[in-house]
Amino acid sequence: MSDSNENQQPRFKDESWDEQVECADLLREIQHAVSRFMVLDDYQVTAVSLWILHTYFILKPKVPQLFVYSPILHITSPVPQCGKSTLFDILEQLVNNPFSTMGASEPSIFRRIELQQPTLMLDEFDNFDIGTRKSLLAMLNSGYKQNGIVSRMALGKSKNWDEFQDFSTWCPKVLCGIGNLPDNLSSRCITIKLRRKLSVEKTESINTVLRNNPDYFNNLRRKIVSFVTRYEEELLSIDFAPPSELDDRAQNNWEGLFKLANFIDDENELPTALQASVKISNSTKSESTSLSTELIKDIKEYLEELSSDFISSKSLVANIKAKSDRPWLELNFKGLTCHSLAEMLKPFGVLPRQQRVNGQTLRGYDRTALEGIILRYL
Repeated sequence: MSDSNENQQPRFKDESWDEQVECADLLREIQHAVSRFMVLDDYQVTAVSLWILHTYFILKPKVPQLFVYSPILHITSPVPQCGKSTLFDILEQLVNNPFSTMGASEPSIFRRIELQQPTLMLDEFDNFDIGTRKSLLAMLNSGYKQNGIVSRMALGKSKNWDEFQDFSTWCPKVLCGIGNLPDNLSSRCITIKLRRKLSVEKTESINTVLRNNPDYFNNLRRKIVSFVTRYEEELLSIDFAPPSELDDRAQNNWEGLFKLANFIDDENELPTALQASVKISNSTKSESTSLSTELIKDIKEYLEELSSDFISSKSLVANIKAKSDRPWLELNFKGLTCHSLAEMLKPFGVLPRQQRVNGQTLRGYDRTALEGIILRYL
């Protein structure tokens, strides 16, 4: 399949491999290319490898294609030096048409997606301050689905305020950084949680491998192109029902990857992919649930120290963050803030309001509302 627009760049930058590529052999090569440089569980290696393959199947919107949803690959760790940069480098070597950036603006990103449809790779995402960049969050969320767009006024030279231009946001995406993502973005992700390796866990150096074999990644990309070119039409007819253990969003995330695993299946890849989907999805879901419960517990402790009927957001956040053994310093990259507190309490129906206290206008919560969720959820 190819895009009919002659102005678009070629779909693949690499030429196809000269020889026929066997499906199972190709996936094992990709898995080896990931695991030789990283300390990962087997199910994580499978998830990353299938995700790398999927980047080659993402076509322009409205073209029949294997993926209706492109799950965002989220690479995270609780602290630095856990291998995020190494995995990011591997991905940059292997995905289709990578575009890596640490601080591009939203307009430059969605215009690049419209023109080039890259694999968008946002490194050090914890520095993007996603809590205040609503347009970036909306762009990432919308681009998860094939028909995702952002709409902007088409001013140009004519300055015709009645004209709009829609930009596609549909492309594979990698987010790499310390900490958690907002729930609505996290639910669209396949999250790979990295841990610092032990001294007994040995990995190879990418630079050393490339010095000995400069074409190592180039050849693997060419084999992927060969696989996609040969089997894409056949893969379009493949159907596979995700396991019932996954909720609707997780099923969307994994459906296309299951099709790939089912097609490649050598009596190992599909079961491992199923295991990966359940483990990764359940881990992400339980973490979100447990954070909410932990937040309510900390709020309960703070209320026990106070008698006032109105609790300011700033004082509540300061008290909760003062607990050094709690997860709040890593929440949403910037730690717990008044904004992220409000976002976490919103699903419980508890909203902040303003009140005058000692001549100052403060934003905060009614004690009765906070006590209500304590009674209901603890």
